[in-house]
Amino acid sequence: MVVTVTDPIFLLPIQTSPLPSNYRFNVQYGSRQIRKESVWIHLASGFGPGRMWPLVDQDVIEPCGFSKLLRGILNHVDLDYLWGQTLQLRANYVQSNGHFVPSTASSPQSLQLPVKPVQVGGGPVDMTEIAAALAALPCVPRSPPQGHRLFWTQLPNASLTHNAWFVGPDNRLAAAADTLAFDRYSFWVSVRGLPIKASMNIQTGEAFAKLIKADRPPPGFAAPQPTVAQIVAAAGSNNSIFYSCIFWNATRLLFYSTSPGFYEYGPNGLSFLSLTQFASGQNQGSPWNVRLYPHAAMAVGQSSVV
Repeated sequence: MVVTVTDPIFLLPIQTSPLPSNYRFNVQYGSRQIRKESVWIHLASGFGPGRMWPLVDQDVIEPCGFSKLLRGILNHVDLDYLWGQTLQLRANYVQSNGHFVPSTASSPQSLQLPVKPVQVGGGPVDMTEIAAALAALPCVPRSPPQGHRLFWTQLPNASLTHNAWFVGPDNRLAAAADTLAFDRYSFWVSVRGLPIKASMNIQTGEAFAKLIKADRPPPGFAAPQPTVAQIVAAAGSNNSIFYSCIFWNATRLLFYSTSPGFYEYGPNGLSFLSLTQFASGQNQGSPWNVRLYPHAAMAVGQSSVV
């Protein structure tokens, strides 16, 4: 005869945590010792396929870059279009006969869901194209390090239909109450697909240059801190000399383009500046830092968070 145990389980208030888990679920068992592998998280409204997830899955990191538990919850959220809402969840455990008993379920706890992610292209490769796509998103410019970054998940995956997820300065998925924003560093972190785990709290051009391994001047240009006049003169005689270079000072960050000119994400969003526009309004003797950066593959999915 199978004995049914009716000791209740307790789901503690759900805590937020950085990716790849994003939420942390903890339970208490009362008088009975219950194996963690027997505990499931499920919708407060009931059980059913796609509505319950093993607790141990929060420690399994999948190639997409989320824990298996988080990915399962986000799949349900996407199917029912619950982005930004509050989800009520319970914990329960499996009886010795393999079934669940409603009386052993925990009281519900609230889970505040993240904002809706976006789908950008089929796999961005060209920097100017992806920069234009991100500049069109409903994000406001903000001072560093307050901006959001985009976490690029690994696709294709039948249960994840979006490849770009807004992540805050604390490496957590953006909440519904957040005002989505890029800062002058987080925008380019997102464009370049830099690792989310390594790219938090970037506040200086030096830190950004180190992150993208931009550590040497361009070939044939020895000055690491050229003046505005030197930059314009060099680019005017050879408009490819600064190809794959970044420029920065205390308040600005620019990517050079062979148009020739510069792309900059600033208070007015993304803009392109010709050499003439760059030089105007500045003291011609003002110094800038210039470094050549390598073209690295985007960090997507698991490579971005581990």
